[in-house]
Amino acid sequence: MSAGTTPPPGVLRQAEERQRAIGLEPIVEQVKANRWRVTFRNERVAVTFDYKTSPRVEQVDSTLTVDGQPRRLAKNLEHLTQFFKDTTATLAALHVPIEIPEATDLDSAPPPVKHTYGTLVMHAQKRGSIVRASQHGVNEWHVGIYLETRLVEVIYTRQNGKWANPRGQRLRLVIDNEDISHEIRTLKEALRHLFGDLDDHPEGKQAIGRKRGVQGKATSVQVRNATVIRN
Repeated sequence: MSAGTTPPPGVLRQAEERQRAIGLEPIVEQVKANRWRVTFRNERVAVTFDYKTSPRVEQVDSTLTVDGQPRRLAKNLEHLTQFFKDTTATLAALHVPIEIPEATDLDSAPPPVKHTYGTLVMHAQKRGSIVRASQHGVNEWHVGIYLETRLVEVIYTRQNGKWANPRGQRLRLVIDNEDISHEIRTLKEALRHLFGDLDDHPEGKQAIGRKRGVQGKATSVQVRNATVIRN
């Protein structure tokens, strides 16, 4: 812990809770009036949690840096700890290559695939994106939009003679080579993630909803980032 002014009890409680999970000694420092920062770091990973203390202790920001590069959010505290415990394996799991499948003749596709294909073409045509429908074995089709570092893909399987989306695997969304399928529920939402920031930033360097700023300006770890704590 840092020396000097004693941190508020609420900040200390949060530091101790994360210390138990991460297994490292935190650095707790006052960065300005009514603002405290808790930092954990090792040779490759650093994470910060910022708290305001007036009128009550509340986490307002966090950042995650791996090998000197800012990272988007960890899914939860357990996911965050994996960056510290096995950095290489955790990073590898986040790097999903974009493979554009070989197109299958759409005439042989089932009606739901054709319908989704038309929807995706309508969204992709003005952006010059690749839309593909592809058959995988006898009982599975994928239809999606594929870009250099991102994709949205809808999966259909034949179940009891009918084509439907498999439970828990309907949509696949990859942004900047990171699979964030768990963050979306609908195709409309996935398309907003896929194209939203590309429309605003043609260079496509930022991921929608998780834009990075300078240190202390991006929510990089989704762990109680709206927590209110009593002093």
